[in-house]
Amino acid sequence: MRKKGKLDRQGRQPAVPLRKIALSDTLRTVGLGSLAAWQFMMLFSLTPYLSPNFGPEPALDVSYCLVALAQICTFAVSTRLSRQVSSLAGHRYVGAFAAVLLPLGTVLLGVAATQQGAVVPLFVAGGIVAGGTSALLFLLYGLLFCAASLRAVLMSSCISFCFAGVLFAAFSPLYGLRALVCVAVVAAVPGVCLVLSKKRVASAAHGSEEDAAAIAKVADEIASQNLYWRFIAVIAVWSCVMEFVRGVYIQSGMNAAGNELFLRTQIVGALLVAVVTIVTIVGVAFIPRRFNFSKAYRLIFFISISGIILLPLTQTAEAMVVPYALTMSASLLVAMVLWVISIVFASASSRDAVGALARIRAFSAVGLLLGFLLARCCFPSVVTSNELVHVVGLVAVLTLSFCYLSVFTEGDVEELSRLFPSRRKDRFRQQCRTLAERYGLSKRELEIMMLLARGRNAGYIQDTLFISYNTVTTHRKHIYQKMGIHSQQELLDLIEGRDSE
Repeated sequence: MRKKGKLDRQGRQPAVPLRKIALSDTLRTVGLGSLAAWQFMMLFSLTPYLSPNFGPEPALDVSYCLVALAQICTFAVSTRLSRQVSSLAGHRYVGAFAAVLLPLGTVLLGVAATQQGAVVPLFVAGGIVAGGTSALLFLLYGLLFCAASLRAVLMSSCISFCFAGVLFAAFSPLYGLRALVCVAVVAAVPGVCLVLSKKRVASAAHGSEEDAAAIAKVADEIASQNLYWRFIAVIAVWSCVMEFVRGVYIQSGMNAAGNELFLRTQIVGALLVAVVTIVTIVGVAFIPRRFNFSKAYRLIFFISISGIILLPLTQTAEAMVVPYALTMSASLLVAMVLWVISIVFASASSRDAVGALARIRAFSAVGLLLGFLLARCCFPSVVTSNELVHVVGLVAVLTLSFCYLSVFTEGDVEELSRLFPSRRKDRFRQQCRTLAERYGLSKRELEIMMLLARGRNAGYIQDTLFISYNTVTTHRKHIYQKMGIHSQQELLDLIEGRDSE
């Protein structure tokens, strides 16, 4: 039970200091960014960097598959045990265990891959530990982000994946033992940040009341239009296609460790992600309109198909630089969009946030694994026929286009973007709080004043706040008396007058 501190004059808990909130947000952002960077390093780069110097390629394929399968199984089990996973989030030592287990699983896989003979126990143990721990961390960080306001989710997510892109770019020049050590160190950061974070999932408040009202209003529309399941279908197909294309590029000669051309391409792709996310952050922070994620969705679509369209033209390693960089960028940006929209769906499914997150990530992991296996199985046939390369590229483009235009469209993304508050709404909310402090309004009076300022009548406020009609009229009378006004219009004039100063 949480210990109660001193109450203020109105009998409320004092506000949490801003510096503590900022520290918690920073830890959450760094932790998610490190976890995303670990995923990129482990699945996208570690195997080709180890392969030419140490272990056989088939053994490295096994490590990829084991991690992916362990993640899928963990997410699948979490959908059935969502309450138990939620309760884990409140335990003090979960982050500490994760800070040990994820690097341990990473090292076990790396050591197994460097052996000339297959080390089955190390592979199995490393795959289960690394895959299961990383999946659990993604769910715990998802719950942490669900506890924040939607605007904070968008900002923190963009910063996290920008940080992940920078880490991935810094990792790209490394190979062999140094690459393995780097991944192991990065793997420890998410657990450490979870331990140090002061904002515990179990006791965190779910965003603002305005966010909750907006989510509740859109939740029914999400259910009626099957947006959730359509998004799951699109993210599974998109992940499969992009991983297939990336696998073809890798096997076409871009995977030599120490290859200057390859590492430069990796760096360019990762930094392109960082640039796109920085632009998004600036747009969210400074453009005084509601943020519309559909534009980001459109950008990712065009980057994705650009990398695929150029596939038939890549006859040499030098010709692969631009298309492979675009493919890498698209994969990382899809991961960012996957994260942000999954948090929106989890917030709308407040009764089963863990299940909502786990299902989305499970299908995404299935798509990645299928794309990887398809690339391995189909590559020998694809490279022997130039016509087949054109056919494969055309099928991939048509598949993504169908998903983009029919299954989960820009209009669907725009529907979800309505949940993200604009700067104008933030200014309005802050102005109401300033007036409440000036005139000594209580928390309940502030809620009613904000609804009155939006032109709501007593009946609407009664239904929204679940209080009686007489209580609403009494509070309204006290608000007018404290503020020295006599009507709703005078309240609006007072707020607009203050906003114009």
